[in-house]
Amino acid sequence: MNTIELLDLFKQIFPYIFGGGGVLMFFGERRKRKIDLAQQETGALKSMQQAYDTFIGDANKVIGDLKKEVVELNKKIDQQHKDFEEYKNQCPSKH
Repeated sequence: MNTIELLDLFKQIFPYIFGGGGVLMFFGERRKRKIDLAQQETGALKSMQQAYDTFIGDANKVIGDLKKEVVELNKKIDQQHKDFEEYKNQCPSKH
């Protein structure tokens, strides 16, 4: 092959090489965008999970505190019932 034939062959192959490269580049960028989007979604899910865990931790603490308060109030109510019964027993009956 001489140089003229090589140049003609190159002129025929050149558009396919760079045209195909553009298509490959398009699909490569598309895949890259999908990967970036998936990473952003993963980051958002992690942030949401952390916020949820913090909320649940705070809610459980508040619920625990309220349970303790209910137990203490029930003890006070029981003590007041006992004290009232003792007082009633000490009072003269009006029969």
